[in-house]
Amino acid sequence: MNTTAEGREFEPHYGDLFLLVPRKPRLTQFSRSFHAVFTQMNTVILILISGRATLPSPKDSISSARSVGSHHKGYLGFVEPRGPAAETPTVPLLDYVDWRPNMSAVKDQGQCGSCYAESAVGAYEAAWSLRTGRVHNFSVQQAMDCSEKQGNQKCNGGWMHAVYEYIMDGHGILLDSQDPYTAMDGNCSKANPNGEIAYLKNWSYVHPSQRALLHWITKQPISIAVSADDCWQNYDSGIVNGTNCPSSLSPPQLDHGVIAVGYDLRGTEPYFLVRNSWGTSWGEDGYIRIAINSTHPSGLFGLASQPTVPLL
Repeated sequence: MNTTAEGREFEPHYGDLFLLVPRKPRLTQFSRSFHAVFTQMNTVILILISGRATLPSPKDSISSARSVGSHHKGYLGFVEPRGPAAETPTVPLLDYVDWRPNMSAVKDQGQCGSCYAESAVGAYEAAWSLRTGRVHNFSVQQAMDCSEKQGNQKCNGGWMHAVYEYIMDGHGILLDSQDPYTAMDGNCSKANPNGEIAYLKNWSYVHPSQRALLHWITKQPISIAVSADDCWQNYDSGIVNGTNCPSSLSPPQLDHGVIAVGYDLRGTEPYFLVRNSWGTSWGEDGYIRIAINSTHPSGLFGLASQPTVPLL
């Protein structure tokens, strides 16, 4: 992580209402019940979000997005739950945070609605790196293929928190070299007790506000969900804001899981740094800079609406 100047608290004009809930072990009874309801509903929701009949090929996904519009959303693969949030860290904000050195290379999910797995595994491997001092490339394929019992549906979409639940249930997560990504549904490859396996103690939702998200990013990368509209799909470079991308201010329809990996508060236009899973040919080598918006509580593209964090 890189920082400049001394740590400082974020300006109060972001003015988000905080409803802090102390962290509980695993899921509370409320969120377990909520998860059960959505597990029953997600088949219909996933069909609505992740229909893949007219998808572009993986290698052409960015250029094709410009011509096929909403059809590109066929392999976004995120559905929207919600539950109690962990208490926002009291760590002061810094001028600049960038966790990219603590993560493996940007992935390309291809023609598969595995963004939820890409997001969860990417945030988890960063947390593991911060804990152990080593960067690992964990298996997105295993996370996708093995978390059906927790409510996910492989290439047809799912939830980041369900991946965390799978890891927490004692299964662990393999390295990508042990179960490589194929961009297709596969059979579940359970962790080998004799191999290198990483485990997880807990996970939590983050309070849905830009301010809370900034405090959490100061500690580690965070899984987030966004509305990946045409403006998102066509992003090339620069800082996205409400002027050059008016649709980003629309009420969010969350359909894509990504990772918030940093922020920059130094310039005239502070921004979040977000990692996508559409390869390095999209955006700025696979990343997008999104303005921190003082008048839009959930953030542009709804990025602060649905954060989740793995807790080691």
